[in-house]
Amino acid sequence: MASFGASASTHVLPNLIHAISQHLPQIKIEIIEFTDEGALLALREGRVDFAIAVDKEYLDLESIPILTDRMVALVHEDYPYIPVASFVGFGYRRPRFYMSKGGSEALIREWFKLSKSRLREKHTIVQLTSILALIRAGLGVSIVAELAVPESYPSVNEYPRNICVAKRSGCFSSNAARLTWDFLSKNRSLNYLSKRGH
Repeated sequence: MASFGASASTHVLPNLIHAISQHLPQIKIEIIEFTDEGALLALREGRVDFAIAVDKEYLDLESIPILTDRMVALVHEDYPYIPVASFVGFGYRRPRFYMSKGGSEALIREWFKLSKSRLREKHTIVQLTSILALIRAGLGVSIVAELAVPESYPSVNEYPRNICVAKRSGCFSSNAARLTWDFLSKNRSLNYLSKRGH
């Protein structure tokens, strides 16, 4: 199973693996972590049976929605409330905006495009821990997926995204993959598949 970043590895995988292991103890799961694009590429190339991915309309993939995440603005606790549009506005007091180069980047760009706002990031950072350190120091603001943020960090302003388990369309590479897909299809609404932090 291919996974991507903090959102999937911290919150989705533990619950998913636990549920599969409880109901299908004969199935052995191997985890390989990739970027979003890398996980989908590994799935398409047949190197993995499943990938945790952001739910989009992929014509060559089938998916089972398992969780809704949302985009959150990260600001220093002493910062006054600022509308998201101010993150990229043209005002002289505009805060520094740190663009996450992790799994949230494509969604952030799409969000600003839909709001007809011009995204003018000058700072791009891969590691969420670096972004959080800069924000805690009061040096700017950012937007990331909520599930990527440690639970102790406060957040505001949300934008939902759906997380799913995806597989290549068509037949399965093994009986184990078929059994796992059948289990997930029948149990997608079970709370334990999508509880945060359990």
